Amino acid sequence: MNPASPTSDSSGVSLVSISRAIKPNDEGFRQVLRSGVTSVLLAPETGGLISGNAALIKLTSDRTKDMIVKEYAAVKFSMLGSSAKMTQVWQARDFLERAKEYAGKWDQYERAFEEYERRRQYEKDKDENEDKEPNEEDALKEPDRPRRDTNLELMRGLFKRKMPAIVHAGRADEILNTLKVFRNEYNLDVIILGGGDGFRVTDELRKYNVGVAIGPDILRYEKGKAINNAEMLTRSRLRVALHTSVTSGTQYLPMNAAYAVRYGMDEDNAFRAVTIYPAELLHVDDRIGSIDEGKDADLVILSGEPFDFRSRVEKVIVNGRVVFEREE
Repeated sequence: MNPASPTSDSSGVSLVSISRAIKPNDEGFRQVLRSGVTSVLLAPETGGLISGNAALIKLTSDRTKDMIVKEYAAVKFSMLGSSAKMTQVWQARDFLERAKEYAGKWDQYERAFEEYERRRQYEKDKDENEDKEPNEEDALKEPDRPRRDTNLELMRGLFKRKMPAIVHAGRADEILNTLKVFRNEYNLDVIILGGGDGFRVTDELRKYNVGVAIGPDILRYEKGKAINNAEMLTRSRLRVALHTSVTSGTQYLPMNAAYAVRYGMDEDNAFRAVTIYPAELLHVDDRIGSIDEGKDADLVILSGEPFDFRSRVEKVIVNGRVVFEREE
């Protein structure tokens, strides 16, 4: 359960799906499943402006393709601070501008090609009904196909709003720069990863309806005072998802949620932070994240209250099938 970094070019853009690093039946997956976690987002380590793509998978299957919920679930970026903050902002802006132009060219081509196919079929049916031979001079001209750029292809899903940008940012200025470039200028769906100073910029986060993925540390201390960032963000009516940062710690995700509750987070919000909020932020709430008609039957049965450290996982059900049952 240690996904390798995907192959990338000099710009840092992933050229292959991270799902290729999945090893079905990995013991690490089984450990996480036994802790009551049924789905995880696999993402490459933070590195450079663009780290690569993230894949959403379920943790039970003998075949990789059956594990995948969404192969291209997000694109991971980093706005973590450096000595040249404005250079970083301009790099992000320059890359997104090129990606937007590329996505626009392909959108325009696809619309033109759809119209071309429609008209071509119309002319064909018309000639057949009139028993006429096709006239080459009147033939429709197929639109020119743009050149495929593997470095920018992944970004098309961002501009179609089919997936979010997960942007690693911790300090208040990093978060504000992310909001300015990714949300205000390019209107992309964004999840702030880390967001340590999120409680300082709640108004701005709420203005752009941006969610924050917090973890693995739940608390931070300032002048000896404990600050529960997750609690403060949800109190400000923001969607929070809890994350563990590394695959080896995913099995402790329920404990992190319980820890957040112990230090003041509302139980309902904590429950949502490990269920429906991540699903909504990743645009997969039509399948997972809650119990509803038509959704995947992914259920976890516990021996007690969800955030009681004494509670144990009794049974895990994925896609309506029991995949783990605790032995007495």
